[in-house]
Amino acid sequence: MQWARAFTQIAPVYDRLMSQVDYGTWCDYIVSLFAQARRPILEVMDLACGTGNLTRELLLRGYRVSGLDASAEMLSVAREKLPEVEFFQGDFLRWGIERDFDAVTCVFDSLNNILLDEEMMAAFSEVSDHLRPGGIFVFDLNTVYGLKRYWNDNIRVHEDEGIFSVWRTRFIKPDKSELRISVFAEEGGAWKRMDELHIERGYTAAGIIRMLKKVPGFSEARAFHHLTLLPPGRKTGRITFVAIKNVYS
Repeated sequence: MQWARAFTQIAPVYDRLMSQVDYGTWCDYIVSLFAQARRPILEVMDLACGTGNLTRELLLRGYRVSGLDASAEMLSVAREKLPEVEFFQGDFLRWGIERDFDAVTCVFDSLNNILLDEEMMAAFSEVSDHLRPGGIFVFDLNTVYGLKRYWNDNIRVHEDEGIFSVWRTRFIKPDKSELRISVFAEEGGAWKRMDELHIERGYTAAGIIRMLKKVPGFSEARAFHHLTLLPPGRKTGRITFVAIKNVYS
């Protein structure tokens, strides 16, 4: 069997697969963290925006939002949903645009798709280069504990109206997990099969904070247990990070 690259085949049904995700609550949490910025937040870049679910929530809260994603297929869905938003195709390391923003968001463990420290550092540097002085970067990551706990030799089956999916996960020591998604979607009276392979690397709070502090431009970096203002613990599965661009950059 040939497995497609992540976020290509499943793009047309992604929103149905993620229908249980409360993007509104997630966005409210992110907006509350914007208060830690050293400048007013007016313009936001939603990095790895996918089909634009967080993008839409930010737009509804009055922000001027743009989106960037590597997947042309996911962006096609986003543009259809949000024609008033400017979307760009680019990756974490090379945005390919000459624009600065007051805030950058990157949610739903998108950065876990980066598997090498040097590439994570490069991604952080690219964010810093596109943030205005005093701006804020808010993102989340799955931890190694989270991958061991939730992506370790599990098989989950979901069935919804017109769609059936099988999620197989496998932990790969010391810090990675593999997710194989098989989706069967009904189209015009027939069933279409889609298979994708996703690989994520787990990170620690200390490791990410250390990287952020090495990036030119970031003056502050903090880590929180997801959806709280509490510090992450040993059994935290998802960590939200905040990095502030130096006011004097």
